Amino acid sequence: MVDALRAGADLHRRLPPPVPDHNLRSVKTLTVAKARARLGGLVDEVQDGAPILLIHGDKLAKLERYEPLDPDVDSPRLEAMLLEAVQGPHAPYSRAELESVLTKAVRRSRKG
Repeated sequence: MVDALRAGADLHRRLPPPVPDHNLRSVKTLTVAKARARLGGLVDEVQDGAPILLIHGDKLAKLERYEPLDPDVDSPRLEAMLLEAVQGPHAPYSRAELESVLTKAVRRSRKG
């Protein structure tokens, strides 16, 4: 446990300083141990647009505001996401694919 805390502190010290650009908000970095007690406040900060980087040993996680899609406003984006899902690797098998699997299964059963 002590080693993990040390590693997190070392990583925190090695992170580059925030970019000095007035158009960008600096990213706050905290160890998970320090963030645990302040989680509600950190969520409020994230909702105001300030992302937060959490450090847990040698792992990093970013907290940032999530905007749910509004179908009335985001319909092109939502449509693209749905189309990607339908055409993606989890799409249902086509009839030709199912027939190919059936043919292979029948051949194997006749051999065995």
